[in-house]
Amino acid sequence: MIEIKFRGKRISDGNCVHGYFVNVEDCPQIIFEDVNGMYVAEDVISDTIGQFTGLCDKNGIEIYEGDIVCVPYIDCIFGDLVGEEIDYNFKFVVDFKEQSFVICNEDRGNILISDFKRTQIEIIGNIHDNPELITKDARNA
Repeated sequence: MIEIKFRGKRISDGNCVHGYFVNVEDCPQIIFEDVNGMYVAEDVISDTIGQFTGLCDKNGIEIYEGDIVCVPYIDCIFGDLVGEEIDYNFKFVVDFKEQSFVICNEDRGNILISDFKRTQIEIIGNIHDNPELITKDARNA
């Protein structure tokens, strides 16, 4: 069963918080448990909110919408992975489209993130902190 949770950057300091998303009077917030076991609601920047995909990368890091991931090359005709042993990595942005989590790339289009094994995905950043890692077209795929 996938845990439904979200990540967003606090308005107060720009740091990310992970928890449950609520929208109170058009003010997006993430509710999370602090170190004292108390639930706290933090105002977050709406453009930075991303849902947890239910998957982790090869390092055990949770994958959220807006993350930039490296994956092996995929043959665009047959859909097969090519060169897994040869470190052919392509950068994709994680997004939610048509009721599915996909990875988007200007050259390869949209691919279901669940088509990859956990060992084939590595998070290298996110679109909010590391926009230089991707091209403009990949962000708008």
